[in-house]
Amino acid sequence: MLNRTKRISDTPPSGDLAPGSLLRYDADAIDPEGDVISYSLLSAPAGASIDATTGELTFQTNTVGLYTLSIRALDATGLSAVQGFTVSVAIPNRAPQFTSTPITTTTVGRVYRYTATASDADAGDELRFFLAEGPSWLSVSSVSGIVSGTPTEQGDVPVQLIVRDRAGAEAVQAFVLAVRPRPTTPRR
Repeated sequence: MLNRTKRISDTPPSGDLAPGSLLRYDADAIDPEGDVISYSLLSAPAGASIDATTGELTFQTNTVGLYTLSIRALDATGLSAVQGFTVSVAIPNRAPQFTSTPITTTTVGRVYRYTATASDADAGDELRFFLAEGPSWLSVSSVSGIVSGTPTEQGDVPVQLIVRDRAGAEAVQAFVLAVRPRPTTPRR
């Protein structure tokens, strides 16, 4: 009887893993003759292991980097299948944080101006600012974070700013802007 080629039927994992996470992958091999399969790692980083009987691969991801793994499924006659793949271990995107404190009072008829600032722990992340809530007279520059406008009536106005990084992580800064009446000058 002809001994046919084996193959590993599962799709290897893809995408980024966070440092400290545990990768589990079950590398199921198909043997057309039903031979017993044993599994081994041909190449793998430190922290990776495979169960020789079940084909379950585990890899403790401790260090950022790209890692190449190669699994071999071998039957008793010496025929094998090999599956190689690369795992990326990367620090996940972190949300930006506002670093400024808003100016919370202004006066009717006077220009309100507040420069919102933010930082991001991910080096090189481009940040954009948005006005999620506020009166029609208020606007924000998406690049500079300058919030400005001239109020037309007094009262407490809810304002909500959003800063967002390129990957879509965001932070919210909400405050109430107290618009005071225009000062009156006494008549003589």
